[in-house]
Amino acid sequence: MSTVQTMDGRPQLRLSSRHLWLALCFVYICISVASNALFIGYFYFDPAGIGSLGAHFAPAEGSGLQRVAVANLRPQSPLAGLGIRNGDRVRFDRPWDDLRAPYAGERVGFTRLSPGSPTHLSVVAVASPISPADYLESVLFRTDGLLMLAVGLFMLWHRRGVVATMVLALVFVCYSAVVPLFSWPVPSGAFPFWAAFIFAGETAAPLLFLRFAMLYARGSNVKEAARDDRLFYVLAILQTIAFAVEAYGTLQNVELPYLSGIKPFSYGLQISGIVLSTLYLALGWLKSQPAARKRYVLMLVALPLSFCPNIIYLLEALFTNFNTNAHSPFIIAAGIGQFVGPLLFAYAVLRHKILDLGFAINRVLVYGAVSAILLVTFGILEGLSEHFIPVVGREKSALIDACIALVIFLTFHRVRDFAEHHTEAVFFRGWQRNEAALKRFVREADFIGKNETLSKAFVAELSRFGGGADCALYMLKSGCGYRLAEGALAEGPEAIDADDPALVSLRANRAPIEIDETGSSLPAALALPMVHRDDLLGLILLGAKPSREAYRPDEIEVLGWAAHQIGLDLHALRVEQLERANAMLEMKYNELKAVLSSPLGLAQGKI
Repeated sequence: MSTVQTMDGRPQLRLSSRHLWLALCFVYICISVASNALFIGYFYFDPAGIGSLGAHFAPAEGSGLQRVAVANLRPQSPLAGLGIRNGDRVRFDRPWDDLRAPYAGERVGFTRLSPGSPTHLSVVAVASPISPADYLESVLFRTDGLLMLAVGLFMLWHRRGVVATMVLALVFVCYSAVVPLFSWPVPSGAFPFWAAFIFAGETAAPLLFLRFAMLYARGSNVKEAARDDRLFYVLAILQTIAFAVEAYGTLQNVELPYLSGIKPFSYGLQISGIVLSTLYLALGWLKSQPAARKRYVLMLVALPLSFCPNIIYLLEALFTNFNTNAHSPFIIAAGIGQFVGPLLFAYAVLRHKILDLGFAINRVLVYGAVSAILLVTFGILEGLSEHFIPVVGREKSALIDACIALVIFLTFHRVRDFAEHHTEAVFFRGWQRNEAALKRFVREADFIGKNETLSKAFVAELSRFGGGADCALYMLKSGCGYRLAEGALAEGPEAIDADDPALVSLRANRAPIEIDETGSSLPAALALPMVHRDDLLGLILLGAKPSREAYRPDEIEVLGWAAHQIGLDLHALRVEQLERANAMLEMKYNELKAVLSSPLGLAQGKI
């Protein structure tokens, strides 16, 4: 979120696209968590609470609020007990009651339109038995949904500042929220809103996938013309209109005149989004460097597999007037694909660094070891205290436990440092070597005597630390802002204005910042401050890693420390240089003063 000045000079908050994507992700995370939790709660723990009328309903011919009971009406169902037969036309009091599962014991009102004269009736839903096949299908698809939600949450947590990653995370979250609303009871009043949100996410997911493919291909130096962006916005507008019309017709049970083809049109747009996304990723693969091609191949395989159920449903619904059958071999195969897809994507993350999971795994191992050590220590101390210290009364026992807890609290940081050091030594030795090399350079930098030599060596060391990332050092020049002193950035400026948003943030926070979070246009990933007292003497701009890995929090911390230390060294060298120059000027001044005060010197014309 950035600020702009209004005409009256007051600051006004301005939302960036990242905040909008983040807000959408948050909304659909809440919907996905709630939908999955309620489905699992009813389906596995309270199946008797799921009601049924004993029939399925399909659109009747003609327009208006009409439905027809389908042929698989159960003979002992509540509807059959009222004399309803296959082929009867009925109209529900609430148009969407034919789409949802009622609560067991809930009374549902409807009007039988034909045969005969219209008659208003009501029926009480009864608990419907759940077959083993239903259980198997629910386990398969809920596992898929929860896995997709987990992948989306991780991407959002780890790279929430990157728009392309947030868009892809939103795609996964939207699909994870698609829980069949006819399989568990939703309150009738909330059903239209809940259904609208869920199916809006499912409908938008192919176009969101297209947007991710565009942004990802653009990030890999695939030039995207402005007409491609216009194409996306046109498809998005058309999809929004088609969804609004389709959702209104479905929820209100109305077939709108002259719009009978809106559903095929909407499905066609969704299929177009998936096809165009695949083409964009293929284009990115063709124009990418050889080192990046494995990432594209894995995504071309993993992501369509993740969305197999949606693709199959769209194709069959578009071309065969498909009626969803949860036990169809196609749907089961699609569910297996949806399970394999996120796992393959996770493998791509771990193996080929599409995203960096290393830091998350590192923290899990470290704090898991810390927790285990503290729990074992507490248990041992508790057992020893009970064995060797006679305890009489509950108060003394509580006092001993409190003392043990205090000891553990005071030693927590030492235990964490111990666990972190040895965990990284075993599993993340490369991280330790990289950090140790940077710290060794900072120690040895105290013995470099020239400002230019230290600047050049530090820029080279930071580039090495970042795996070959571009690096540039800018120093403060009087009246000229911050000018490039060493190194270079692709498309980097020769000078930076002191009021650039990134520099303002550096002065305010006195800590490393990610350029994307400041609204600055500087072409770098990180900015590292060189601060002395209250002055920002200089800064380091560090580009993105060529491997496309993100800078981990521990890396940012050690880079900030190194920049601060070297900044102090550069300041000290500059002060020493000024002192030497001042000493030389003072010596010249004394010599000149001695000559001027000497009569012999004046007589001999030495001035």
